[in-house]
Amino acid sequence: MTGPLCSARRVSSRLISLRRLYSPAPAPAPASTSPPLSVPPSFFKYTWGSWLQNDTVHKKKRQTRFSLQGLNTVLNQMLLSKETSPNAFPVYDSTHHFSTLPSNTAQLNTSSLPIHPTTLTSIHEGRRHRIYRVDTSLGKSFVLRIPYPKDDPRYVAQRLHSEVATMDFVQHNFSSIRIPKIYAFAPESNNPIEQPFILQDYIDGQLLMKDWNPLCNDGAEELQKVLSIVMDFQSELHSLTFNSFGSLYFNYQESGFNQSTTKSIVSDGSKNNKLDDSRWKISSSMERPYWKGKTFASNRKYIGPWPLSHPWAMAKDFAELEARQSSLSLQSQTQDSTLSTTLRNQISTFQNLALLIPILDRITCSSSIPNRDQLLKPRLVHPDLDPMNILISPTDKTPVLLDFEGSSLKPLLLTTQPQFIQYDGPKIYTPPEPTPDISADSPQFEQLQFMYKRSRNQQLWESLIFQKNPEWIQSISPLVKLLRSPYTAALQRKSNSEYLLIQDSIIQLKSLWNSISQPDLRFPLQISQDDILNHNELMNDFHRHLLDSPFEATKGWIPQDLFNAMLEKGEIEELSNGDYAMAKKIDK
Repeated sequence: MTGPLCSARRVSSRLISLRRLYSPAPAPAPASTSPPLSVPPSFFKYTWGSWLQNDTVHKKKRQTRFSLQGLNTVLNQMLLSKETSPNAFPVYDSTHHFSTLPSNTAQLNTSSLPIHPTTLTSIHEGRRHRIYRVDTSLGKSFVLRIPYPKDDPRYVAQRLHSEVATMDFVQHNFSSIRIPKIYAFAPESNNPIEQPFILQDYIDGQLLMKDWNPLCNDGAEELQKVLSIVMDFQSELHSLTFNSFGSLYFNYQESGFNQSTTKSIVSDGSKNNKLDDSRWKISSSMERPYWKGKTFASNRKYIGPWPLSHPWAMAKDFAELEARQSSLSLQSQTQDSTLSTTLRNQISTFQNLALLIPILDRITCSSSIPNRDQLLKPRLVHPDLDPMNILISPTDKTPVLLDFEGSSLKPLLLTTQPQFIQYDGPKIYTPPEPTPDISADSPQFEQLQFMYKRSRNQQLWESLIFQKNPEWIQSISPLVKLLRSPYTAALQRKSNSEYLLIQDSIIQLKSLWNSISQPDLRFPLQISQDDILNHNELMNDFHRHLLDSPFEATKGWIPQDLFNAMLEKGEIEELSNGDYAMAKKIDK
């Protein structure tokens, strides 16, 4: 995510002036092998949070040290391109190993060449990227996005290729969606900057998150405003359909980039005739769960692209991929017997899911779901439609969607609501009232209020779907939610123990099977009453563990300000091995 980080994001105070490091020169400076010595190494270190375990290791994986001299080279070289056609493919610089987008660089002022960066500011340290603002002598500011070096480099390369192509596709085909323009990118580190990167527009503004309060009172203007802005983006992105499932790429082969099977783009929606089928293609899915924690070579056969005729194929492949990954983890596990048991249960769960999915496909194809065909077509799905990823321009109040990392082409049938609106707890649709047993200032009443407001937000979102796109309303029907729930639980799994949530969805499906399936379709898995009782016991243990481990969902990561405060108050204590633990968990 890019852009200035207001309110919800802590803006880094780390800013360095480069005016003394760079002065106008007759030609772009050659790339250096390291940043100027006057830039302290601490400038590139990760500082936005700490981990309870293996803190040093996690932070080292998120260092983004790059060459400032190389940045100077890239800025100048990208402006030397002679290509000015607005429809030109990215131009690959075989000397410096990065690409420029002529349709965007042609709009920059080149009368002041050579240019140089004047100020570098670290403005965001996200989950997968470090974001820098680069002010230049051109009088224009850019954003430099550098992915953390913690994933397989080949995956990072393909991820960058896909994101740049997807943003280019949106720029060419959705005039109502404003996004930052990308000027240059390099999917690998063999470039002057010495890191994979994307160089794009810096857009001033305020994050939409500033207006988002999920627990605000009914009728709050900001509530409807935020939901409407996000829904407008989703509606527009879903308006085009494609001829296969996967992710978007440029329809050319660049040096060092080797894709698997690809499909040309052919759409069949109302805007089809506006598409340039020769510019983009569909290939392997970049949806993050298909890649997270995996090596590039291990998952090639499971990541698409998938044909239009098999919308559930991506779900079956994902189940098989996760079963394989769990088997590999089990083979390398020799010490922890509890973890070994968990991994065996994981393998069994994913194998069961792979057996179940073809039957769910048959139910989908043979059932009388209204507008079923609309739910099965490939559409552009943005995985991070969130107020934290949307900027409001201060001049014209236009919303800007900041990045498209992990975007993919999926059917609405298998697409969940945006994360910021999801709520899986008990639903309450009527505002709670105090009773003689539950006073308005009691914790129980506060919990009821929380349940009601989260249920309300979800209901408002679904109402907007009905208002703006009634033909898609079945994508949030109880039946469709139930059918996709095991797959979505698998996608959203954050820890080893969360295989239990997949099992829970499968058990719920079995309990309702007779009411949702055809008479000739038997439930394909054997689940006994003893299995269900055992599952319930494990679920109770799982929930108790969550209560005792407040940072389980973030894998022990704590925002730095909160971490420092808890450490100072003694709520967190350092262990002898350098790890940290909640104070009440330390054996004394």
